[in-house]
Amino acid sequence: MKKLFLYLFLGLLLSGNAFADLNYEPIGKTYVIEDQILIVSNNGFLDEVYLCKPTAEKCKQIAKHFSFMALAKECEGIEKKNIYFAVNKEHFFMGGINENAPLRIYDFEGNVYGSAPNLEYAKNHCEFYEESK
Repeated sequence: MKKLFLYLFLGLLLSGNAFADLNYEPIGKTYVIEDQILIVSNNGFLDEVYLCKPTAEKCKQIAKHFSFMALAKECEGIEKKNIYFAVNKEHFFMGGINENAPLRIYDFEGNVYGSAPNLEYAKNHCEFYEESK
């Protein structure tokens, strides 16, 4: 009888998650960079960053982030051009997530060039691309 109650309870508990609606609408951020296009879409959980060459009609996924924020042409103190700002959830080694993960600065190869307290701070030190429509 206890097993039957346990199976019934677990079935009801898990069935609520099975019918949850997931929203898979892409964010649709697009930036034109000389002869390339940077596209940011959302897979329902993470922002996926793609670098595309329109002449080759190919796109390459360069990263996945919890939240893509903005693309900069250049920033003071960083020699690399065409860098972007994104947030990743950071996991503690014994479990749990750092909910206050920093805003990090990345290049297209995945190298990290530092962090910023927020995007407003970065706007004082960087020249940003306008999002294409």
